[in-house]
Amino acid sequence: VITPPLSKLTVARNLNKFLVLDWQTSVGNVSNKRINMDKEFFLMTGLGLQFKVNGFWNEESWFDPYVRVGANYLRHDYTNLSFPLTDVHGTVYGGYSGVGTPRKADHFTASGGLGSNFWFTKNFGIGVQQDYVVTPFEKTTISDFWQSSATLNFRFGNTDRDKDGIKDKDDACPDVFGLAQFNGCPDTDGDGVQDSEDNCPEVAGPVENQGCPWSDTD
Repeated sequence: VITPPLSKLTVARNLNKFLVLDWQTSVGNVSNKRINMDKEFFLMTGLGLQFKVNGFWNEESWFDPYVRVGANYLRHDYTNLSFPLTDVHGTVYGGYSGVGTPRKADHFTASGGLGSNFWFTKNFGIGVQQDYVVTPFEKTTISDFWQSSATLNFRFGNTDRDKDGIKDKDDACPDVFGLAQFNGCPDTDGDGVQDSEDNCPEVAGPVENQGCPWSDTD
């Protein structure tokens, strides 16, 4: 399926470092060259689940490949076709000896494919995706198709400015590298008292003395 530019929208959310839930919608006027069908209004929208391969090594990598499966509603009207007809492979559809007809305008589809994002910055990149889309409840494959897409990607939220492994939304000190036990805030002297509560942040001391060493008066 080839649709015009700016005809596909994807909204996605990371569930964890391996899984992404997405909603994808494509719209346009699309022909079916397999049976020489002229352009008809095409709308496909549905949910998908992506398995992120780079979760095995670095989920923040610029190279972000994934495997995807999806389920969709498809509007592509085949009710005006005249049968029997022969496709480009010589297969006859409809009629006495045909193999079935897709006389429907609304379809349920399932899809599976591969894709990858390429991040130029933390929040901007491009993506490519290739899916094969099937209509499992039809008695024919006429309405099955390959769908290729290229996208501009913008990523929002879930940033980690100080690179301490704690997302900014959960980080009490989002611009300073810190420790998970202190909600992302630092403990410079490593004495177990975070700097904001340590009266001697650069000299180790016990917790009961607010992070300062006991004085030795003699």
